Amino acid sequence: MVAQDHLGFHISIGTYDTSYLEYIFGPGSQPVLPTRGTNKFPFLQIQELGPFNVKIEGHLRIFLRIMLAFILWQLEKASEDAVFKEVL
Repeated sequence: MVAQDHLGFHISIGTYDTSYLEYIFGPGSQPVLPTRGTNKFPFLQIQELGPFNVKIEGHLRIFLRIMLAFILWQLEKASEDAVFKEVL
């Protein structure tokens, strides 16, 4: 997720395991937290990047590279990725 706060951008990336998917798509009685006593990481972790200030060229360059890498990674599953890779 990308969020903007005036001149700053923030990137939030969530990673999850199958217990999170079971919670989301399972019956409504699924517990919100993983079973106690397990040494597993939480089933949803969010990595936050930023803020990236658009007035600072280095911040903007890093932000744009992260976004471009994410877009290209998503396009690898589609046939259109060759067009973008050829241009770059």
